[in-house]
Amino acid sequence: MKIMQVFVIAVVSSLGNARQPLPSASASFSTTETAQVPVQMRAIVDALAGTWSITWTDKDGRLIGKGEEVWKIAPGGIPFIEENRSTVNGKPAEDYAAMWWDGKAQTVHGIWCDATINDEGCNGFNVSLDGKDVVLTGEWEYQGKRQSWREVLSATRTALTQTLYVGEPGKESKPAPTIHGTKR
Repeated sequence: MKIMQVFVIAVVSSLGNARQPLPSASASFSTTETAQVPVQMRAIVDALAGTWSITWTDKDGRLIGKGEEVWKIAPGGIPFIEENRSTVNGKPAEDYAAMWWDGKAQTVHGIWCDATINDEGCNGFNVSLDGKDVVLTGEWEYQGKRQSWREVLSATRTALTQTLYVGEPGKESKPAPTIHGTKR
């Protein structure tokens, strides 16, 4: 009988815990129970999490597009994802990215997907911090030509700038469109 009471208490307790709300998808790690999350990942989430109204400018500063970018923690607390829905030069420009902490390698990894300009569909990328800036670097293939890219994301509480550089692997990259965001 005592074993049955302990079992019932355990089941009721776990059901009660299951009903507690999950952290908000846009909550930063510093506001959730994630003591084991490394400083690098926490800094990235705290800098980028939220919904941003964005504009795209070309290398000459001309407006070429606008849209929305959402950075949020996925259900379960990992990965940290980006969803971009924009119109650039009159055409849809949508992509998806995710970043996560690799405890074994002690680094942040990422994956970027955009089937409209990536022959492979998705590619991995490296993530690092340069002061408070988040720096992403990787390669992809478009129309059979390999490209390298570097993106620097600089954010304040209300503003985001994403500066993109593109070029051939092993050669100097050139400025590409820049995204400017305002937090909603």
